[in-house]
Amino acid sequence: MHRFLDMLVFGGERRAEVTYSPSHWRRLFHILGGSSIPLAGIFFSETVIISVLAFLAGGGLALDLVRFQVGWLNSLFLRCLSPLLKEDEGAHITGATYMVVAALLAFVLYGREVAIPVMFFLSLGDPAAAIVGKCMPGPRFQNKSPFGAAAFIVVGAGASWFWWRQMALNIIGRFGLVLLWLGRWNLLLFRQTTICQSLYWPDVSCLYWGPEVRVR
Repeated sequence: MHRFLDMLVFGGERRAEVTYSPSHWRRLFHILGGSSIPLAGIFFSETVIISVLAFLAGGGLALDLVRFQVGWLNSLFLRCLSPLLKEDEGAHITGATYMVVAALLAFVLYGREVAIPVMFFLSLGDPAAAIVGKCMPGPRFQNKSPFGAAAFIVVGAGASWFWWRQMALNIIGRFGLVLLWLGRWNLLLFRQTTICQSLYWPDVSCLYWGPEVRVR
């Protein structure tokens, strides 16, 4: 039972606090791969996007669960994709899988009008936070830089503003930004987990668009 809960919440055994920085290849993949989802949402119908995301999410979860049990498959997976993976993702569900699941939930629950800017928020804001936070001097709180948090909000909100700017100034949207800030400092329940970082951001970001959010 404990193993199942750890797999569900933490993507494997509970993670220790991560102190290393992701590779440049991983950051580039995060930007390109993450941005491809909302870009596809602009040009293709919502039904097509949801179908593709459901297939990718199911396939990604199945691959992760199978490779944990099949040693040679996991070794091949790590050997081929090592530049894109964190050090502990050999025994954990990958962040990319969680990002696809998050995108699927955003499109299903809120529709493309909200899911597209939300996914831009995630795909561009998070790498910006990592790059700026690493380069800037100053104090750290739980290994996080306030400049990185500021970069996350500015870049993500800027990208979202470009797509759907008329929703960016409502009061509930500002409250959503406060929640994003709190999440950035890992003050929520499932801190230091990939599922928090990859699933929490898109769904809470939907508050940024306030009363226009439509839950089906």
